Amino acid sequence: EVEIKGEEISDHIKPITVAILKGLLEPHLEKAVNYINAPYLIERRGIKVSQTRGLPTPDYPNLISCRIEWKGGGSRTISATLFNHDEPRLVQFDGYRLDVRPEGIILVFHSYDRPGFIGRVGTVLGELGINIATWRTGRTAPGGMAVSFVSVDKDVPDYVLKLLQEFELIMRIQKVKL
Repeated sequence: EVEIKGEEISDHIKPITVAILKGLLEPHLEKAVNYINAPYLIERRGIKVSQTRGLPTPDYPNLISCRIEWKGGGSRTISATLFNHDEPRLVQFDGYRLDVRPEGIILVFHSYDRPGFIGRVGTVLGELGINIATWRTGRTAPGGMAVSFVSVDKDVPDYVLKLLQEFELIMRIQKVKL
């Protein structure tokens, strides 16, 4: 489901939806995916797509949200906006409020919001010469669940991800390259 909120972008729902579909398919197919064949490839796989327009929100005059549900349960919702007409930002991720620049290499941590978490991760990365450029966290409540988007200046090897995954406060970690 793709939802568009805001007068400036409401007329562009179809090309925005096609761009999202293309981005979802590309990492999973060897076949070339483009703006023409993406809707066809999605339909052929039995994936249903809906598009809706909503009213602008007070926080974001233009907001694009994408909700994906998969068989067997589970879903993911991501919302993004543009600040100053040229600064893309991820502002919501599964209900967590954030402010993340979608660029470079980002580590996504699903964790418990407890003292020492940021320090331990920073120490491990620092000892391996991996600099943290930005760290953005959204949480349900103090001491509750949290999601962190950590931008780093160079790639993080898989063995480091496995090492970090062993921390008791981390439920899941993913590396995203944009």
